[in-house]
Amino acid sequence: MKSSLLVSVFIFWVVNTNGQTVANFKADTTKGCTPVTINFENLSSGNGLTYKWTFGNGNTSTLPNPQAIYYQPGKYTVELEVTDASSKSDKIVKTSYIEVFRNPIASFSGSPHAGCIPLNSVFNPSVQLGDGPIKSWIWDFGDGNTTRDSIAKHTYNTSGKFNVSLVVKDVNSCESKANKVEYVEVYATPDIAINADKFYYCITPFTVNFTDVSSGSSGSDSYFWEFGDGGTSTARNPSYTYTKSGSFNVSLTI
Repeated sequence: MKSSLLVSVFIFWVVNTNGQTVANFKADTTKGCTPVTINFENLSSGNGLTYKWTFGNGNTSTLPNPQAIYYQPGKYTVELEVTDASSKSDKIVKTSYIEVFRNPIASFSGSPHAGCIPLNSVFNPSVQLGDGPIKSWIWDFGDGNTTRDSIAKHTYNTSGKFNVSLVVKDVNSCESKANKVEYVEVYATPDIAINADKFYYCITPFTVNFTDVSSGSSGSDSYFWEFGDGGTSTARNPSYTYTKSGSFNVSLTI
């Protein structure tokens, strides 16, 4: 009787799984308004890597995950070169990868910006455009009121000095703020009252001393008295002589 022997032979292939050195990266954002801060994330593969970044703005870095600030508008090419422990290197170049937009510059004028309650003012923007048209306006009149109209109209109903500001934002979300401190001054309307040292007399000529006792009145205001017989005065506290008899209405305008 014959016997046979089956011999099985297993062959193992040893495969080198060491990856190639490949440079790669991404940024948390690729567009922004001046100044814009960009955070770069290294996505390179390889062993014992060293890094050489070139950001296109004149700055470089050897950090694996650097940060760069772009102060000038424009498009920037970013490069990353990596070198592994065996001195093998790879380089990636992303052309015009970062785009930085020019900001608008806001300014405005208003008229009138001084007067008595109620003061009706109109404010006109004057904006130097950045890299896009303006899409929003926000006015703050300093008295708790705001508007989003491009040309703003506002009535001040309280006295005081008020700061006025304008914030504009363009289609690239770039914004600018103009602020004018105490730009509007609103005066309280005086509550007019008058007094006289005499109210009647028996013979002419008859001299009366009038006094302004109004609240909210000051010596810098303008005064116009009418004494009822055709006579007038612009003094704050005038004396007036009546030369004919009768009853006379007296008025004061401040």
